Amino acid sequence: MPTIPLYQKIADELREAIRNGELPAGSQLKTEPELQEQYGTSRNTVRGALRQLISDGLIETRGRLGTYVREYKPLYWNLHTFERGSRRDDPTSGVDEWKADMLDQGVKPHYVISVRIVPAPAEIACYLTMKPGAMVLRRRRLRYADDVPVAIADSWFPEETGRRTVDGFAPLLAEHDVVMKGGIVQALGITQRWLDDEITVRMPTAEEASLLELSEGSPVGQVARVGLDDNEQPVRVIITVFPGHRLKLRYRLEV
Repeated sequence: MPTIPLYQKIADELREAIRNGELPAGSQLKTEPELQEQYGTSRNTVRGALRQLISDGLIETRGRLGTYVREYKPLYWNLHTFERGSRRDDPTSGVDEWKADMLDQGVKPHYVISVRIVPAPAEIACYLTMKPGAMVLRRRRLRYADDVPVAIADSWFPEETGRRTVDGFAPLLAEHDVVMKGGIVQALGITQRWLDDEITVRMPTAEEASLLELSEGSPVGQVARVGLDDNEQPVRVIITVFPGHRLKLRYRLEV
């Protein structure tokens, strides 16, 4: 029988302490020197054990504050109702469907919005069936819940669509929150007959990790939602990236 490395034994012992509640969510682990002394081993061995638990998503580092057991209290993103059916977009209150969903869960949402017109990245060109490099508008909403970043939502449109106006106002170009009855897409006269979701799980890019304030070893989910018209041609794609421990996807489907 192969010998189990000491770093793995330490990781297994700490993992069990987390699972049985001896180390509850949000609690601080001992420092590296304290763990060295407890297990009579080197700093490299202790770091190997901690890296394993970070990779497993059980703990997170908080800079000079130390290492903590990760808290897992995700909000729900109800994808079966998002952008579908009876929408709750209210221009008077400034509450759209996403914000209404967050308010229902007892958190206060807000966005930080930026807009860019850029050559289409290859992935976006593929979703929109455009030539790579064709000009597109990216409207980014960094979504917060109680001042915690929970998602990066990038809506991508062909440039011509992105510049459309309603009564002389181009809502997709506005770098502030815009709420329109039925949603901006509908207000612009764009028909979305189908929504095609593609869901992946991956590690974040450096930019995503910074925007979402993620610690090392935090995976993210990605939902690419393509809006299709009556002819099943794509009219826009929204790429939403979210921390796996802050947001949980939910569908309710009729059988």
